[in-house]
Parts: sequence; C-alpha cells; structure tokens
Amino acid sequence: MTMPIPTPPPPLPYQTPAVVGFRDRSATLQVVGILFILAGALCGCFMAMTPMALFMPQPGGAPQPRAGDIFAGVVVYAGLCAALVTLGLGCIRKRRWTRPLILVFGWIALTVGAVGMFMWASIAPQMNAAILTAATTPPPPGGGPAPPPIPPAFIKVMVIIITVFMVGIYLVIPAVLLFLFRPDDVRATLEHYDPQRRWTDGVPLGVLGMCALLALGALGALMAAAQGWVAAFGVVMGGAPARLSALAVAIAFAVATWLCFRRRMLGWALAMMLFVLMPLAWATTLLRRDLPQIYLAMGRPEREVRMMQGLSPHSGTWIAAGTAVAGVAVIALGFRVRKYFTSADLRIPETTTPTSR
Repeated sequence: MTMPIPTPPPPLPYQTPAVVGFRDRSATLQVVGILFILAGALCGCFMAMTPMALFMPQPGGAPQPRAGDIFAGVVVYAGLCAALVTLGLGCIRKRRWTRPLILVFGWIALTVGAVGMFMWASIAPQMNAAILTAATTPPPPGGGPAPPPIPPAFIKVMVIIITVFMVGIYLVIPAVLLFLFRPDDVRATLEHYDPQRRWTDGVPLGVLGMCALLALGALGALMAAAQGWVAAFGVVMGGAPARLSALAVAIAFAVATWLCFRRRMLGWALAMMLFVLMPLAWATTLLRRDLPQIYLAMGRPEREVRMMQGLSPHSGTWIAAGTAVAGVAVIALGFRVRKYFTSADLRIPETTTPTSR
C-alpha cells in the first residue's frame, strides 16, 4: 500500500521566494550597510563638534574661525551623515536604488580622488616648509620669548598621515565599493528582495552620474555663498556680490540637475555650459593669480595665507592642470550620455526593463 505524498503548504505571504540562478549577496549588503551607518554616525559627531570651534581659545592670538566657515562645515557633515545613513539603511533593507547610487558616487569619488592625488603629489614635497611657515607663532605683543617651533620630524609624520588618509578615503574605499557592487549577483539580489520599481530604474548610470555631479556643483556653490567668496577668470570677489553670484550658480546647477534627471535637452545644454565654464573659470584664476593672492582675496586666515606662501610658485599651475583634466572628463561624460536626452518629456512605461543595472 502506497502512502500519498503530502502536498506542501502554500508559501506565507510575507516570505521571500527562494534565491535561484544567482549568488545571494545579502551578507555583503548587510556588512556594507552597517559600515555606512557607522561612518554616518561619525560624520554626525563631527557635525556636532564643529560649532565648538567658535568658543575654543586659539593659540598664539590667532583669530577665531569665521561663522561662514563653521556653517559650511556643519552643512557638509550633516549632508554626509544623512547620505551615509540613508545608504546604509538601504543596503540593510536591500533596496534596489542603492546599487546605482553607490556605483555612481564610487566612480565620481575614484576619479576625483585620482585627480586630487595628482595635485597632492605636486605640492606634497613643499608641504613640510609650508606647514612649518604657517605654524610659526610670532612673539607675544607684550614681549617675551616666542613659543618653540614645531619639530620638522613631527610635520613630516603629519604629511605622511595625511597622504595615507587621502589614499584610503579617495582611492581605496571607492575602489572596494565598486568591486563589491559591480557584479550582476548584487543587482539580482536587490531585484529579488525588492521587486518594486524604484526611482533609479530606467535611468542610465551615465545620466545618473551627470545628475550627481550637478548636485555636487550646487552644493559647492552654496558653500561658497556661505563663505562669501567667488573666484572666476582671475577675479576674486567677496561680500554681498560674491554671495549673490554663488547663489545664482547654485540655482543654475539645481535647475540643470532636475532637467537632466528628466532627460530634457535643455538640461543637457545647461549642464554642458556649466561643465565648461566652471573648470575654466577656476583654472584661469589659478594661472593668472598666485595661491597666496587668491587666499588673501578670499579673506582667509593669515595662517592659511602663510601656508600658501610656503608652496612652490608652480603649485597653482599643477592644480589648474588637475582642474582641466577633471573638466575634460566631465565634458566627455556629457557627450557620452547625449543620446539619452530629448526635447520632449520622457514617460517611461512601467514594463520597461531597468537600464540602471
């Protein structure tokens, strides 16, 4: 007598279907998400500590930090805290929009980091003398002996630590994130656990990267408005004209971000104009004026101006060259994604296969 084979019970409505056809990357997503949240919490601590600089005594009678600089620092740390925590929660919850965002910002960070390390390598040999010059404290106004100078060996160690930190932040971490999130298994895992259509679906990675660059440009212009300076084509402005000019640039970047996300031709044209003018404005300023003059016109503290005076006169040229290289790379990206833009409003059907993979 044969026993009937029992029928398996139907799956519970809250259960996720079994993973088939790809390697489940949930563990990687969980670990990366936790690390993102920890990094965001660290940025939150920095955000809370930054305003304390207004009340801390400065050594050697140095002036107190400017309120605009403090505000800019708070905004940057607050933005990083919110972005990292949001990405961390998205990875832990396995939301499909996390992969395109991490890939886009990973490539931006890696490219900017490579250019930044090129600039740093050009000025690092003079940093020992520049920091020593900036750290030299003059004698007290009432007389008496001057404080002892900082040992050169300490400055060398500090430069090495800065270099290692920059390599880790700008090169190693973006490269690791790109290595972890590029495989199709990660995409398949996210689409498996998050079948719902998200706002990044249907947006090519190149277009999303262009929008991210424009959003970062808007944030940078807002920081310049808060600090009260603008440098363009050899002219450095301060005060109300600089704040209004920087605010207008921030609005232009914001409008271009929205139009590019909608994939409008007007947004592409506005973005390309900004991608050409902004690097050109900064590079020509670096070529026409020395770094100490630029910092002095910005109203930067005397200690920072003295540090710029300790650098080689060719440092501005190297930084201008790095700016030009970054500008050419961004313009090339713009021409590469030109085919995705149209003068009509795009309406992506719900059945369209996501192109942000």
